[in-house]
Amino acid sequence: MPEQLQSITCVAQDIRQSKTNTWYAGTGEFLGNSAGGGGDANYRGDGIYKSVDGGNTWDQLESTVVETPESNASNFQFIYNLVTNPISNDDILYAATIGALLVSEDGGEAWSMLKGDFSDEMSKVTDVAITSNGLVYTTFSQTSANSAEPSADAGIFLSLDGQFFDDITPDSIPDGFDRIVMSIFEGDENIVYFLGHCDDYGLTNHFLFKYIHVEQNPTWVNLSDNLPYFPNSPDYNFDSQNAYDLCINIKPDDEQTILIGGTCLYRSTDGFTSNNNTAVIGGYDNDAEPIPLIENSWVDQHVICFLPSNNDMVFIGNDGGVRRIIDVAQNEPVWEELNQNYATTQFYTIAVDPTLDTEPKFLGGLQDRGCWGAEYDDFPNWEMYPLAGDGSYCAITDGGDPFYISFQEGAVIRIFDDDIETRVDPADVDGSNYLFINPFILDPNQDSVMYQLAGDIIYRNHNLNGIPFEDDEDPTMINWEAISSTELSDDQYTAIDVSTVSANRVYAGTGSATVNRIDDALDNPVVTNMSSDEFPDEAYVSSIAVDPEDADHVAVVFSNYEVKSIFISEDGGENWESISGNLEEYPDGSGDGPSVRWANWLTGLDTKILFVGTSIGLFSATYLDGDNTVWMQEADDLIGNAVVDMMDIRQSDELIAVATHGLGVFYAQYSNPIFVENTEFNSSIELLQNYPNPVLGETTIAFTLEKDTKISLSLYRISGELIKEIASGAYPAGSHTVTFNARGLSASNYIYRLTTEREVSSKTMQVL
Repeated sequence: MPEQLQSITCVAQDIRQSKTNTWYAGTGEFLGNSAGGGGDANYRGDGIYKSVDGGNTWDQLESTVVETPESNASNFQFIYNLVTNPISNDDILYAATIGALLVSEDGGEAWSMLKGDFSDEMSKVTDVAITSNGLVYTTFSQTSANSAEPSADAGIFLSLDGQFFDDITPDSIPDGFDRIVMSIFEGDENIVYFLGHCDDYGLTNHFLFKYIHVEQNPTWVNLSDNLPYFPNSPDYNFDSQNAYDLCINIKPDDEQTILIGGTCLYRSTDGFTSNNNTAVIGGYDNDAEPIPLIENSWVDQHVICFLPSNNDMVFIGNDGGVRRIIDVAQNEPVWEELNQNYATTQFYTIAVDPTLDTEPKFLGGLQDRGCWGAEYDDFPNWEMYPLAGDGSYCAITDGGDPFYISFQEGAVIRIFDDDIETRVDPADVDGSNYLFINPFILDPNQDSVMYQLAGDIIYRNHNLNGIPFEDDEDPTMINWEAISSTELSDDQYTAIDVSTVSANRVYAGTGSATVNRIDDALDNPVVTNMSSDEFPDEAYVSSIAVDPEDADHVAVVFSNYEVKSIFISEDGGENWESISGNLEEYPDGSGDGPSVRWANWLTGLDTKILFVGTSIGLFSATYLDGDNTVWMQEADDLIGNAVVDMMDIRQSDELIAVATHGLGVFYAQYSNPIFVENTEFNSSIELLQNYPNPVLGETTIAFTLEKDTKISLSLYRISGELIKEIASGAYPAGSHTVTFNARGLSASNYIYRLTTEREVSSKTMQVL
């Protein structure tokens, strides 16, 4: 559901008779967390969800709720795997979490820790598997979560009763091992395979062990030397990107057929007893055109499932969604894409065609899905542009042709006439200087001018049209120049925006809370450091938004947790004011406020609106009143709590496109808000601060009306969710007080809002 956490990492079904409608879902991705923000704004999970109606509705298990997204506070913030006990009369659920293996014997109401702990030295990665008769295996990495010291809990363990575990780790396991995943052979559950990652071990930095469980005399077989390794084609060597994509499964009716997943999917038909019968059956195919992938497959495999009723059919979950192989035994298995009727796409970026008199085009960069585009009148049907990898920033020129897409680490492609692809990023820049998702921007006044961040310096191309319109895969220096005066010392540029009115002003932010203003950026750049002592120390500038109507009016966003996140200046950066308001739990920015990722102005309505994308959805504010600013959640029934990485706004018709990391793209033609915060000095209403504040029980809210009017006084959560209407009806002119009892509310900040037929005024109260 949109209002719930968009961070599911694993699911488990209770397979006992009459219990199959019970499902569990774990949250929190620790490895490869692409939804995180700059400044260590990790996107943490928050426990386990449970469904008792076959997945139609889900409720969060209260015993696992953490509600501290800003810091590591519980094992339940990162859950790797869940399994249920198939034979117990109790509702037994095992959770392999960061640092621990936990068990509940009552369907998740209460938990006990079977192994592990919660500390800096806890194991970074765990796993759990269970046999049909209740034997439980668990693995703990030697690498620890937040320390250079190895975890004391590391190893492979077996429990015969689901409670007490014996260490069965083989003596030959390499020192320093990381993640270990496993597969139990259904044809003989005494046989278990363990696939793991370890730097500098063997030919592939991975190991594979076969375990044969025989009481009193178990056997280990080391098969690591037979993992996929192709000296003449190193692109096909087994690679899990440091265990980010690592999975294994054995064909239930044939132990010799084993599938393992890393970036590619591999099949062994002799149980990896040699390297002669192993093939790449999914992922990269360097001979394929235009995208170097085996047809209909994708890279970065995360889960492999055989269909119980047909063991030849395999379902694969990877960075490209869900796919299946019709017959895994075929020499060249046929893949089928199954990404239908669900939205989980992870967008980093979004761009809208700026042209008013045409149906606009949308472009977006996706996590491990390249760049895609769609027409306004055909929005559900997106087209992928022929380059794989992670898509990055995009831009569309006035008229829609050409347009620009980019990929991880700074590669920018110009596409003209939907056919001619020219690489246009500056050849002088070492790719390692770029951010993974690296910003570039076109000048809104001259869309043949591009600025690109390049680590500690900014490059400018003063005429992209001077680069020949022909297919070219190589970067170029045609019309590029490094703006030498922008060079930083021990810092890196992270965000950029360009003014519309007045022209040729650039603002650029860094990962250490520096904001530089570049005047006359096109012809004679003059760089001025406009940073403020009010900015949070060393914070990460994730977005800068220049008001399209006023180059002096600019917003800066910091994505770190526990800092004041949003600042504005009305004088070109000479002075800054925090407008973080109710997005922070406490006035100093501390607490469990979200990570703020992006900002955009909408200027074409009766009042200017500032939109911000956060780790918990899309918010807007019309009345920017310093730290009293009230932010209201937009589209809570559609976008909900999804991470909003970016927005793009076409000012001419108020078209807003919103890129989420997990729910795809949303767009709307925005209209004037029903109520606008009063900004005039001669307001006809006055809402006073409640007293006492903070509140333990009862509090009094006072307000004054200049004339007789109908009012509504309501209480909201900081997310904008309505809690209750405190008072309403026709009130005469004059002063009024309303008593409100806050008992029953959890300790937090809340918004109370006074609304009349023409005005709105809001303030924040703190409940202890």
